[in-house]
Amino acid sequence: MKDKNKQILYRGFCIVAVLVGTVCFGRLGAMGKISPEVFVIFLFFIVLVLWSIAQWKVNHDAVKKQKDAVNLYQMYVQPLEGLVKEIRARQHEYDNHIHALVNMHLTVDNYEELVEKQTEYIKETRKDGMKQYIPLLRISDKILAGFLYSKIINSAPWISTHLEIKNYEIISQALEPDIIEVAGVLVDNAYEACDERKKEVWITLDSVEDQVLLEVRNEVEKVKISDVEKFFEKGYSTKSKERGFGLFRVRQLMEKTKGELTASVEEKDGMELICFLAKM
Repeated sequence: MKDKNKQILYRGFCIVAVLVGTVCFGRLGAMGKISPEVFVIFLFFIVLVLWSIAQWKVNHDAVKKQKDAVNLYQMYVQPLEGLVKEIRARQHEYDNHIHALVNMHLTVDNYEELVEKQTEYIKETRKDGMKQYIPLLRISDKILAGFLYSKIINSAPWISTHLEIKNYEIISQALEPDIIEVAGVLVDNAYEACDERKKEVWITLDSVEDQVLLEVRNEVEKVKISDVEKFFEKGYSTKSKERGFGLFRVRQLMEKTKGELTASVEEKDGMELICFLAKM
């Protein structure tokens, strides 16, 4: 609130200064008392005020970007720190699993049965859903990692998310808020399209030639390839009249960042999937 009051006072001062200077200059002109020196002083005064306004705008934008970066960090990196704590807490559990495998031969009579029991035990322990999130800890963009993690763990419990990280060094010329906004729209749309029959989502993250590649796929009913383009129209939605601005906004961000967004329909294991690929 204090910063906002300072901004209002500063803008008010600049406007009043320009108005007062203009009125004084006009009256002197009407009286025929404007000398070259007075004109130069007035011109210098106007330039100084305009330069001050420009400097204030630059500083204000820089501070805003810093605040946005801090907010992003607090909002999305902290959930990732929660993942680290969870993994550390489970370290004792993993140690117990190793101990059980090492000593399993004490309760099994023959080699074939031992191999079968150990294989079955390992398969059961590998079902732990927490393991699929570990690659998020390795990627360089911690804010994006935390954002994706928070989206996945807050999705409906009956939704199955398949996460694949192809490159841990995430490099992009796009601004972090723009990347987060695009990822949010694509992931949210995929989760919202899920129901008790269509309950699988695939998220693939990659980085090629200084661009982030985010691919999101989900199951759909029969979709004509000719209808895919409609998804990007402002206000178009298969959900309700109040929705339908997400992909339109994503396309705007693609134009802003000189990125690319493509949509396609494909089949996988008898399922029909819609795939959105963002490059930015």
